[in-house]
Amino acid sequence: MELQTLSSPLHKKELVVRLTDERDLFFLYTLRLGEEDFQSLKTQQGLLVDFAAFPQKFVDLLEMCIREEHKEMPKFILHFVSQGSYTNERTTGMLNVIETNPFKHLTHLSLKFIPGTDSDVKKYLADCLKQLKDTNALLQQRLEHTDTDLNQRLQQTQETLSSKTIELDNHKAEWSARLNEMSAKHKNEMATEKEKMLQMQSNFQQKQERDRKDLEQAHMKIVKQLESRLYEFEGSNK
Repeated sequence: MELQTLSSPLHKKELVVRLTDERDLFFLYTLRLGEEDFQSLKTQQGLLVDFAAFPQKFVDLLEMCIREEHKEMPKFILHFVSQGSYTNERTTGMLNVIETNPFKHLTHLSLKFIPGTDSDVKKYLADCLKQLKDTNALLQQRLEHTDTDLNQRLQQTQETLSSKTIELDNHKAEWSARLNEMSAKHKNEMATEKEKMLQMQSNFQQKQERDRKDLEQAHMKIVKQLESRLYEFEGSNK
């Protein structure tokens, strides 16, 4: 939902609400409600809020419906219905916020939405694609940051391994001079430490490679799907 200021000498404000469906990328309905239109809506439907407070009150109603939607007997529901056509073409739709009780259904708010034009849908799909690409770029940055972080940890692990090796070698030399039994004991400890460090190094490298491949494949798949749908849509409108 957006609150926009129109480019006019009076700087009138206009509430813009878009209805979309993640399962149907071509589903797009829009409500544009100016201050004068709101006054008519307020009179017709008996609203008690002014135009400035209406956006937040509308959001509050939507959140109330969302909280109720999974209940067996929801008290508040959203009902969207297309009007006046049995063809495949989308027509004007009404979004109703309804309170239910054992006696009757009370409509608290009824808003009229118009279907998006081909140009609107194309722009919406392009925006979705851009958003996914931006998200993909952000995830790539995070992946690079993770890669850098893992490399730093790997370097620290290698330095620790080197330091431990030197330390164990020194202990080996020291205790070898004193007692052969102590030398054998410390030799075993050194081998164990080396094995642990090498295993940590291997685990870090394997996890890094899996994470990179999973992220790249998932986001490339999403981007390709949207690009394909946008291409098919543009082709169908030529």
